Amino acid sequence: MKKILLIIFVVIILHSSFAAGQDIEADLLGWLKDNSFEKLQEHFQLINRKYPSSDVTLFLKAYIETDGERAAQLYQQFIQRFPKSEYTDNALLKLAQYYYAVGSYIAAREYLDNLIDQFPNSPAVPLAKYSAARCLLAMGYYDSAEKELKEFIKKFPNSPYKIMAQQELNLPREQDQSESAAKETAADKNKFDKLIQFSQGQGQYTLQIGAFGKRDNAAKLKETFSQKGYDVEITTKYLSDQLLYLVWIGEFETEEQARRFGADLKNRYDITFQVVRK
Repeated sequence: MKKILLIIFVVIILHSSFAAGQDIEADLLGWLKDNSFEKLQEHFQLINRKYPSSDVTLFLKAYIETDGERAAQLYQQFIQRFPKSEYTDNALLKLAQYYYAVGSYIAAREYLDNLIDQFPNSPAVPLAKYSAARCLLAMGYYDSAEKELKEFIKKFPNSPYKIMAQQELNLPREQDQSESAAKETAADKNKFDKLIQFSQGQGQYTLQIGAFGKRDNAAKLKETFSQKGYDVEITTKYLSDQLLYLVWIGEFETEEQARRFGADLKNRYDITFQVVRK
């Protein structure tokens, strides 16, 4: 997120004449920080018209795309056009997150390995290494995943993902998971149960965690979180004459409740979300 904020900051500072100067800069930073993609989309057209060939422009175009499948295509185009860009590591990470979300763990792992190999000094490397180990877990390669998680903890002792890596090491093997597909550690289970209960209230707000052009991709993401105990649904809407399948999770009385839950969900699963009205 810091790198994305930096992108916006650099675009506005270097080209302050493209709109209303400092006021627009502050608005864009605020909208992006608050996951207000709709506002950013409105002003992105101004940036796109003035700097259509910029790596920053193409990266932002992918970032604000609401259709996950289309966003993945744009990130792939970005990597092909700008293989050495300052933002290519972020594009690789976004692609890995997309393929992990739709259950393509081998593809996700390949993008993560490319990030680690090509950009060894990137701030995204710790997350990439942790996520690569999670891909192994998802594919059932427990021994290899355990080895990589232990190496990750040793190499990145101050990483915010260290605690999650430790929790992954405490998860039982698949054959021992008769009661739950993803049993939490004893210390964390109470908090997890409260989060699930918190998301199953009644209200006008929900979290959108995915938007796809194909229903199958939305169904895979829904199944992933349904198995974890969350209340998930798929709904549809048209955007620019295209039918999208939206994945919504939870139901909340206030926007603040939704954002608090979303922040915890992002910390737990590293997934992007938007707060939307139902």
